[in-house]
Amino acid sequence: MKTLLLILSFAIFGYSCGQTRKHILKEISHYKHQICKNTSYQTSAKEIKKLSTTFFSNYYAIKEDSISVTFLMTKNLSFFKEYRDLKRHYVYVNVLTKDNQKIITIEDRTEDYDLPFADVEFSRSKGSFKLDRKGFYNYLYQNLCGNNIEISAELDDKINSYNSKQTQERKKIINGRDY
Repeated sequence: MKTLLLILSFAIFGYSCGQTRKHILKEISHYKHQICKNTSYQTSAKEIKKLSTTFFSNYYAIKEDSISVTFLMTKNLSFFKEYRDLKRHYVYVNVLTKDNQKIITIEDRTEDYDLPFADVEFSRSKGSFKLDRKGFYNYLYQNLCGNNIEISAELDDKINSYNSKQTQERKKIINGRDY
């Protein structure tokens, strides 16, 4: 019974240490994403549209006006040796101007074209579109502001306290390797 309690206590301790590291890394990632998303840029809307077109290079730019760009991707699948357009994925990138600052919003919409009486395996094979919002905001931030995001003092204290408890170098959270 004592050995079982000892093994259980080691397992709980190991699990709690791993969760602390993951939790800190998630906090850092969330903080960086919020900085990238909430940044307003002092550049022209034309430059932002150009960077958006570069990021969505696998999409087609179908509509462009003074404040927005619309991209489209269609996914073609074969069904009994017959090719059909089954899904269309639209991405709307809006550039809003507020006090000479450019604020970027991104939205997406998917249209499904399902065949009648489609079975379960067919609907699974269609797949889905995953819009990388975090990657888009990070791409804009890196190209317009540079890629150095300063960590807040609160997060820096958490990282330093976590690193002081670790004895092995590979378990420490290091800038440039982990975040």
